Amino acid sequence: MAPSRRQLPMWCDDLDYGLRLASSQTAAARAHDALTTLDRLRHFSLPAGNDPRIDLEVSRAWNSLGDFKQMDVALAGAVRNAETDGAQLLLARARNQQCFVWRFLGEQQKAINACREAQRIYFAAGDRGGEADTLRLLADVISDSDVPGAMLFTSNHCQSSVKSDIFRAKPSF
Repeated sequence: MAPSRRQLPMWCDDLDYGLRLASSQTAAARAHDALTTLDRLRHFSLPAGNDPRIDLEVSRAWNSLGDFKQMDVALAGAVRNAETDGAQLLLARARNQQCFVWRFLGEQQKAINACREAQRIYFAAGDRGGEADTLRLLADVISDSDVPGAMLFTSNHCQSSVKSDIFRAKPSF
């Protein structure tokens, strides 16, 4: 059996292995297999069965199938479970993805709010990559209705980012 068709063994109780398998299945255009694998992971005993990474991976599988409504459902679970666990970076990733989904579902204000929350979490955690990705996504959301506003937003954030890099830079001597 090809690795992309491999199923989670019935005896397997390793959440990380299952998540990696589901990710590989999604990447190999086997999203339905990934959803089956992820459904098995949900049946793990608590707290593993409520791990927000399961919902994030479910969302990724639905994204590959182009089903934004199912993505939205999965991301609501990811947000709920990340908040319960106090997993701030997983919460930021879920809110970032909600911003993406809500943009395409025409829920602009919800998308903006989700992006802003994700950006705040990434900033507080010092995750500059996550913060930059979220700010770019937020500019995309704003540009759907206000291109000049999005350009100003992007320009302001680029300038403030350059200034903060100057202050964070270590002396070269």
